Amino acid sequence: MYNGTKDDTYENMAEIDKPFTQEKVGTGAYQCFCKELMDKKFFYGFFTDKEQDTEMCGQYNRDKRTNVSLGYLISFTITATNFLIRMVSILFIKKIRQHRVSKELRDITFSIFLGTFFNTAFLLLISQAKF
Repeated sequence: MYNGTKDDTYENMAEIDKPFTQEKVGTGAYQCFCKELMDKKFFYGFFTDKEQDTEMCGQYNRDKRTNVSLGYLISFTITATNFLIRMVSILFIKKIRQHRVSKELRDITFSIFLGTFFNTAFLLLISQAKF
């Protein structure tokens, strides 16, 4: 395991594993090496070798940032869409003007539940799809 010191064996294993990892058949040494290197930068604020980060782990770091950003974007989209579904459901059901408040509240609750449930499920499925 990478212990934060300069270890040529671990670095060489990561270099060998890089093309295999990018083709999704690697052993994980490249990912582990780059993750440990990023953790070291995050916690200690420095790299042992700046060139190593840009050449060796640049693609890994870009992919990781992209995936994290997409995760936040999907989460925000689901939340915003569920909020809109809630507002539209309340508006439409109040326009129906039920005779009883309890029936109106039941209809609002049921429509919000169905809308947010299927919206969340649909958006999560779409976000995980491979196009």
